[in-house]
Amino acid sequence: MNLPPIRFFIAIVPLLFAFPTFGQHEIQGPECKGVVHGVVLGENGEPVSGLNVALDPLGVGLGYVLPHMKTNQRGEYRFEQLCDGRYSVFVSDRDAGYPYSSSYMNQFLYGSRIPEVKIDGNHLDGELTVNVPSKKPAQLQVHVTNGETRTKIEEAEIHLEVNRNRWLSYNCHKLSPCDGKPFLLLPPDQDVLMRVSANGFHEWKNGGTRGKIVHALSGELVTIDVALDPIGK
Repeated sequence: MNLPPIRFFIAIVPLLFAFPTFGQHEIQGPECKGVVHGVVLGENGEPVSGLNVALDPLGVGLGYVLPHMKTNQRGEYRFEQLCDGRYSVFVSDRDAGYPYSSSYMNQFLYGSRIPEVKIDGNHLDGELTVNVPSKKPAQLQVHVTNGETRTKIEEAEIHLEVNRNRWLSYNCHKLSPCDGKPFLLLPPDQDVLMRVSANGFHEWKNGGTRGKIVHALSGELVTIDVALDPIGK
């Protein structure tokens, strides 16, 4: 299946859970009548209770708090008072090993889109079955330093690429360091090319080649030390 390129930047702090910059009523409100509901199924096809899921309003700008809830004993969830728009639902449960921040992140991690529903005046009820991925995303911690002084580089870009149509770049900075929590997420059990760059420094070369192939198992935490050479040195 050919997917459209995933080309976006994301800070280490999940932006979709950042401080709200516009009214929550654009997603939910007492005047809105839409409902998205369904059941969450595990790998064995059985309902999963007590798992946190998030509602993702597609096509809406960043800067809002995603509605979220835990599934009931029957593995069901239900989001109400939804305004018109396109919605998807995904597992977002850090304690369970699924720290997703958006539907687009899920596409990067697993190479497939999450199903969506459209809520409008003609369709006020949307049902979505959520399947828990069998493999948990791997996590990546990167220590970026000045290769000459050995001091930490606060601002850097970590570029992760599975193929030309499936890649993502993280922008690290003082408030969202490359080696701090939450860690970067990696597609599990896949070869991922990692490239590192920073202003004033040459792009990272690992053994004379640009970047490094990282292969992490489901749920594994990988730590990598990166030393960048200053330009002109």
